[in-house]
Amino acid sequence: MRIGVVQHDPTDDESLDLRALRDGVAAAAERGACSVVVPCVEPIARDSSLYARFRSLVGDDHPDVELVIPCPGGSALVPTAFGLAALRLEDACLRADGDAAGARAFVWQFTPESEIQAEGLLEFAIAVSLHTPGLVITAATGSADEGWRARGSAIVQVGMVLAEAGDGNDVIVADVPDPMLEPEPPGPHPVLPVILAQRLAAHEGRKIVPPWPADMS
Repeated sequence: MRIGVVQHDPTDDESLDLRALRDGVAAAAERGACSVVVPCVEPIARDSSLYARFRSLVGDDHPDVELVIPCPGGSALVPTAFGLAALRLEDACLRADGDAAGARAFVWQFTPESEIQAEGLLEFAIAVSLHTPGLVITAATGSADEGWRARGSAIVQVGMVLAEAGDGNDVIVADVPDPMLEPEPPGPHPVLPVILAQRLAAHEGRKIVPPWPADMS
């Protein structure tokens, strides 16, 4: 089974964003992807009619391609071609627990605030894939307002990085075995990298003590 991921840098022009996402799906389909993860960026996150129109247009273009879009307010557990998937957005991706019971895959949409956060996300995805479930798909976006580039999209299975995106708009595909591989036995419960724990704490108004001395002199 071939899975694709569209990584997208949003602009301030919704028509350009929709065109870029549609082109990304087309590129993944041309490379043989039967299921494509697309980040739910503005404007389709804001406007349900545009979301429906986008799905319809892509369906007309590529009727055999499944779209997996982790939109706000959508279902947390969604049946997909690669099994039941737990869809998570932003900081919810950093909690490897909760509503994932029975899921065969995690699908994360994440906006890294720095290159090191993107690296931390990949490290965390690898650790999670060694626990359960064994497939973790990350679809990264950027932020035009904050000046953050999209980076960090990847397809990871049981500790192996099957595909990893570069910076900015990109499309990746990878072949995933069917039936999918699972960690046997499951590895230790994944530990959140410090850079991501700091992000989570900052967003929640908490402070964490890093595991190194404050005085590095």
